[in-house]
Amino acid sequence: MLILTQTRVLGFDERIARTVGELLATADDQVGGDAGVGPNDAYIAPMADILDDAVLTDNVEGFEALGVPVEPY
Repeated sequence: MLILTQTRVLGFDERIARTVGELLATADDQVGGDAGVGPNDAYIAPMADILDDAVLTDNVEGFEALGVPVEPY
């Protein structure tokens, strides 16, 4: 899987897959079960985490549950 950012294309590698799992596990642990985060959010969030950038979205709750910075619109 490739993800296009403003400046480059990022491959979906083991680091990203591991970060997906870590973010989802943390979100689930915080609520004591399923945090209700959708799969698309789970794949986008690691990019924000790894790039140390915010996600521009109207789905603030999903990304806040994953612990990444959010810029709402």
